[in-house]
Amino acid sequence: MLKNMGYEIEFYKTQTGRVPVDEFIKSLQEKQVAKILQDITLLQEMGAALRFPYIDSIKGEKYKGLMELRTKHASNIFRTFYFVLVKDAKTKKQKAVLLHAIQKKTDKTPKKELETALARMKDYKSRG
Repeated sequence: MLKNMGYEIEFYKTQTGRVPVDEFIKSLQEKQVAKILQDITLLQEMGAALRFPYIDSIKGEKYKGLMELRTKHASNIFRTFYFVLVKDAKTKKQKAVLLHAIQKKTDKTPKKELETALARMKDYKSRG
């Protein structure tokens, strides 16, 4: 068994103190919340070992480093966008920062949602 293979999970916080992914999750029904939290826990426990269909990378050079956690509950599809960074160079401990979450209603993820996640990733990195 590999040690430290999971991710520490961090919810992105805006400069005004909002936590968008947390706000999104709290707006959902109880069973949807449970399913999304279950998938976040899976990401936390498995880290990079977690594969498709649970996670996928966002295609395109522009979105390099942006990932999605894919949650399906009944007929509902949810996406939680995140990126991974190395938190500790010595231990190689990694952290997944949850940036943005949506309920997916179309086949293609709306570009506006990807842009929001990308902007938050840039903001997070710029604040160190």
